Amino acid sequence: MILFEYMHMFRSIPLNGRPHPANMEPAFMGDSTGHWEGDTIVVDTVGLKGPHWTWLDTAGHQHSDEMHVTERFRRTADSILYEYTVDDSKMYEKPWTLSRTFTPMKLKSRPAGTDRV
Repeated sequence: MILFEYMHMFRSIPLNGRPHPANMEPAFMGDSTGHWEGDTIVVDTVGLKGPHWTWLDTAGHQHSDEMHVTERFRRTADSILYEYTVDDSKMYEKPWTLSRTFTPMKLKSRPAGTDRV
């Protein structure tokens, strides 16, 4: 299971590949379900509220209540490769995909005995 928190709201993503509920009420987080494809977690999300706000985009970019998002997370030795595809035939001529790489923060270490109490 993946637990995603944004603006004090939680998105729970079971990784057992369960189907989406039938006739669900659209919601800010929608309904997400995931499964493994080799070394990649694939998350399928539907049931997102129509304009203007969802967890994917709070800037108000156009999308409809039929938006379907497919995310892929793949761990490498020193990062997580993240890709998502948006499919919304009401708003876009064809699906589009963006990707980014998440890397761990590099924290500055302090010499022993210099920590604040």
